[in-house]
Amino acid sequence: MKRKFFTNISIILLASFTLTSCLNDDGDANEMRPGFLSFVNAMPDTSSLDFYVSAYGAPVDPENDLLGQGPLSFRSAFPTSSYVNAQPYTYVLRVTYPEHDSLLTVGTIDLRQDQYSTVYIYSNADSVVKGTRMLDDLESPASGMAKVRFMNLGQGTPEIDLVENGETTPLFDSFEFEEVSDEYKEIPAGSFLVDVKDSGTGDVLASGALELEDSKVYTVWISGISGETDGKALNVETIEHIPVEPETPAQ
Repeated sequence: MKRKFFTNISIILLASFTLTSCLNDDGDANEMRPGFLSFVNAMPDTSSLDFYVSAYGAPVDPENDLLGQGPLSFRSAFPTSSYVNAQPYTYVLRVTYPEHDSLLTVGTIDLRQDQYSTVYIYSNADSVVKGTRMLDDLESPASGMAKVRFMNLGQGTPEIDLVENGETTPLFDSFEFEEVSDEYKEIPAGSFLVDVKDSGTGDVLASGALELEDSKVYTVWISGISGETDGKALNVETIEHIPVEPETPAQ
């Protein structure tokens, strides 16, 4: 299976970024199909982050630009399931510690109609904050199968394999930090235990469970910090990518 390293979202030195302002734009909004966005806090260096989204070039409006009702905790997504509708546009994402204490990263996102995207904010072993935007393919797999993409966001990990418990052939093998599968892999639907193993030594670094439903699409990703315990320990995370109905733009 092909693999690739993340492409970070474009970093700029300008304004901030909001979804609602463009959802309520006038003009040809009724003739344009929306795109879809979701956001994940994958940064283990903090318990929570504030995400602010606005239209490119718009003035900063912290109260209305904040996603959700408050900070997004580590390993959490906004929205909690599926995606939010947004008009095709260039947006700016600002990520801060809660209550606007400090700006951690800022970048642009060019959204196209009918496009599903998930933005992950994470950090490396040097505590450098990064963001990557993944385009999600929501086309259903064959009957009886689940479609899975794999990514390694585990800080400090060696190359890793994801292996079903009791099996020898990995589901995904030799993924370095910041590496993601270029293609989705179809896996028989079901519930099973998996181990995250050091590709070189075979040592088990973490264990978890996968629950993959028939004809569903997922991203399985590794979170946390290698060698840590408790809330920062390496863990196996699963995101189900659920299509949504486009909302009718406001008149």
